[in-house]
Amino acid sequence: MDISPYDAIVVGSGATGGIAALTLAEQGIKVLVIEAGPQVKRHEASNHEPKSTLKRLSGVITKKHANQCQHPGYWKNNPDLYSNELKHPYDFPKKKPFLWTQGKQYGGRSLTWGGA
Repeated sequence: MDISPYDAIVVGSGATGGIAALTLAEQGIKVLVIEAGPQVKRHEASNHEPKSTLKRLSGVITKKHANQCQHPGYWKNNPDLYSNELKHPYDFPKKKPFLWTQGKQYGGRSLTWGGA
């Protein structure tokens, strides 16, 4: 991909990335926004009970959401909005634990926070 026509690249279209891209573009900067996942329709992002509860429990049992399930928002959202930790792991120092939720969809965590 030729990125030479762009002055800045913003990774992620969530709340922070979206505002960063807008702010830069309003200053006349040519911005490229890249995203890691697909655009999710509103009804797909919505929480569907009791199906979502079963998916959450599966995410815990399979360790697909081993860390993210510790976040209170996980238990209020569609678990499909959370990244599979087995495929996309992250690490942190044992003395400085870091609880990170990660989405792989257009709009990032703003979709999960919107659902909470």
